Amino acid sequence: MRKVILLFSVLAVIALGWFLYFNEGDPVAFVSLYEVKAADLTNELEFTGKVEPASMYSVMSETGGTIASISVSEGSRVSKGDILFKLDDTQAQAQLAEAQLQYDALSESAAQTAMAGGGLSGMAREKAKIALALSQTTGYDYESLNNVFGGEAADKITQASSSLSESLGDISSLDSLDTQALDADSRLELARLSVDRLKKLVGNMTYTSRISGTVIAVNVNAGEVLSPGIPAMVIADTDNPVITGYVYEKDVKGLSEGMPVTISSDGSRYTGTLTHIGAAAADVGSATTFDTMTEIKIEPNKPFDKMIGAVVDLNIVLSQKKNVLSIPLDCLTDDGCVYVIGKDDKAEKRAVVLGFENESDAEVLKGLSAGDRVITSPQKIKEGQHVSYDRGQ
Repeated sequence: MRKVILLFSVLAVIALGWFLYFNEGDPVAFVSLYEVKAADLTNELEFTGKVEPASMYSVMSETGGTIASISVSEGSRVSKGDILFKLDDTQAQAQLAEAQLQYDALSESAAQTAMAGGGLSGMAREKAKIALALSQTTGYDYESLNNVFGGEAADKITQASSSLSESLGDISSLDSLDTQALDADSRLELARLSVDRLKKLVGNMTYTSRISGTVIAVNVNAGEVLSPGIPAMVIADTDNPVITGYVYEKDVKGLSEGMPVTISSDGSRYTGTLTHIGAAAADVGSATTFDTMTEIKIEPNKPFDKMIGAVVDLNIVLSQKKNVLSIPLDCLTDDGCVYVIGKDDKAEKRAVVLGFENESDAEVLKGLSAGDRVITSPQKIKEGQHVSYDRGQ
């Protein structure tokens, strides 16, 4: 009996050794599978964009002044031509009244002279024309003045013209002229121009909106002094927003104006159209040579209720193929093959021919059929190796 037991023990050891010898280096591998099936493949570009007004401008004053009144507040809706604010025009109104009085006096005097002397002389008409040209421009032809008026008179006219150009409506310069420099007709013309300029100055102290839209910023208060060139308000066309985004240079070649765009934000989805592709690199603050980006514009279709400044997710389908056999790119080996589950749960290597690809999947043209089970992440799998997997796959 002992001999029999010993014999069986020896046979068991031999069998175990035989098994380990032929299975050394080829342990059973646990794998995940993907079942080949038809699917729609798309090549998409996903990025973010910012909602911006179609047009926007800052309301600024060239002359500056004290804010007399403000007619709007932040968030106010305005139409083109609506009053935004007014500057204090007290001094300008006083100058206008004084200029008007002087013009009226000169006009009456000129009328009386015309009745007595038969109207303007040819020389007076020429002087009036030159005075008009001087007041309408900041430069003048000194030699022409000399030829018409003579040296001393021309100097005085030049000084008066410069004074008028530097201070709109400053009519005190007329008082420095004597009858040798300008006659009554020329003085009348300059007085009229002073009145016109002061009227324009007073009108320019009332600021109206150039566009219809929304007041998105008010930077002044009534009674404050507005400096020249400083934005008092910002008006934006919020009725027709656009979305500005940036894409990498390598992706621009796949884009074309007119492409549909899907817009997503806070669970809501909208549609839009790609309307502009920048022709140059955009300054996005942190771009490198490798990360060169280009600005694009998207016009959302209505209804679109996102606020100006909102950040939204954008998706553009660059290309697609529908209902094609496909596998994840993760199923491919380094040499472009795949492993499928073969007989007795052994890994069987197959060559495949691929077609359309996107970032995650590839179309299978040859080598696989619908229903084949392909091993994912097969880099450590060997052909013929026993594999174990979730039987529910």
